[in-house]
Amino acid sequence: MESWSTKLKQTDEAYSEEGISNVEKIFEKLEPPHNLEDLVIGDFFGRRFPTWLGSTHLSSVKIVLLSDCKSCVHLPPIGQLPNLKYLKIKGASAITKIGPEFVGCWEGNLRSTEAVAFPKLEMLIFKEMPNWEEWSFVEEEKEVQEEEASAAAKEGGEDGTAASKQKGKEAPSPTPRSSWLLPCLTRLELDDCPKLRALPPQLGQQATNLKDLLIREAECLKKVEDLPFLPGVLSIGGCEGLERVSNLPQVRELLVGGCPNLRHVEDWAVWSSYGGLDEDMQEISQLWVPRLQEQHRQLHGDEHELEEEWSFVEEEEELQEEETTAAAKEGGEDGTAASKPKGEEALSLTPRSSWLLPCLTRLELDDCPKLRALPPQLGQQATNLKELFIRYTSCLKTVEDLPFLSGFLLVEGCEGLERISNLPQVRELRAGGCPNLRHVEELGGLEQLLLDEGMQEISHLWVPGLEEQHRQLHGDEHELEVIEWL
Repeated sequence: MESWSTKLKQTDEAYSEEGISNVEKIFEKLEPPHNLEDLVIGDFFGRRFPTWLGSTHLSSVKIVLLSDCKSCVHLPPIGQLPNLKYLKIKGASAITKIGPEFVGCWEGNLRSTEAVAFPKLEMLIFKEMPNWEEWSFVEEEKEVQEEEASAAAKEGGEDGTAASKQKGKEAPSPTPRSSWLLPCLTRLELDDCPKLRALPPQLGQQATNLKDLLIREAECLKKVEDLPFLPGVLSIGGCEGLERVSNLPQVRELLVGGCPNLRHVEDWAVWSSYGGLDEDMQEISQLWVPRLQEQHRQLHGDEHELEEEWSFVEEEEELQEEETTAAAKEGGEDGTAASKPKGEEALSLTPRSSWLLPCLTRLELDDCPKLRALPPQLGQQATNLKELFIRYTSCLKTVEDLPFLSGFLLVEGCEGLERISNLPQVRELRAGGCPNLRHVEELGGLEQLLLDEGMQEISHLWVPGLEEQHRQLHGDEHELEVIEWL
């Protein structure tokens, strides 16, 4: 796999016009090889990205990271890269608007082309975009209306008569013949984009495979709505201006915190859990939780109640007492089964059926700096756990013995973390900000490893071992996909 990265030296001094011009010319000539798969550009201080970044020359590229390119006022037209799967844009502080130029297929007439924008992109991340205000995939609203009218006309006939409606009567949503935008996108993250005002409507119309949407610190965003295909998790945090979340009929889980003005949450059909409501959301959520519960009962009946997973746990000592009591009941009412000879570790209790968290699919630990360990019962009992997110948990030393965790593990900002082991079913691991993570092993099912900034050096201690284990288990034809950047 060919990887290519460049990171310029940071400085607090302003660059001269001559310096900016020179670096743009140099980058223009640094045309990477045709078989390149990973591309990283960091701290580029030119105002324009090189033209080859959006060309068919990069037909093999799968991963692109643009980090701290603070002077570029426009993003490159990379929407036509045919094999791009992962795109992260971080610290592009000069960007105020992202428009059709980013998509890259508007050079000709969209109506007459079969081009698909971002045809294989699965994960899209925007992070630390302090001045980004507008986001669109097409030109101004008039052009959007023209395209929708044209699509509706084609449904009814070439003469366009079906597109005409009586005044005041709403036209049905047009159904294009095929998706032209983000057909494979499964995860979108918007992190620290404080001035972004709205999501583009095409996101809900075209991204038919979008499963998870995470929005953090987007203070100017007022609404999240009209995402009919989003079936998984919607996580919103620190969006102080958010007022409405609506028309997300397939979303199953909502995680919300730091949204004091969220007064309207409505039009949800299969929603089953609002387990992520932070404490600061208790009062405002009473404006819409009862209405959602009633909607849920009408759609699914009284036997399928909306889950209310408010997480107000007791202190650690009380939790230990409860576990001791549960163990005692397994052995006898006198509690004799809970006692063990000194120095002998208590055996894991295996009841006839799961007694703890049998339906848990997702666990998030965010900013828990003094938490020292995960409870062993998490690995023994949470048999349906699919995703585990651990952020800024500085005292946690190990993440191990989670044999049922079958999807995604994220560890970020865990400075004390030393070991990840015995997670045989995890398919994707993403790690960043874990400078002491010296041991990662026994991940037989791992398919993709994403290493964030600062992990390159320490990861060399264990990436070769993971790659060798992967070859032994799956053969040489299935390589472990490792994505790393500066």
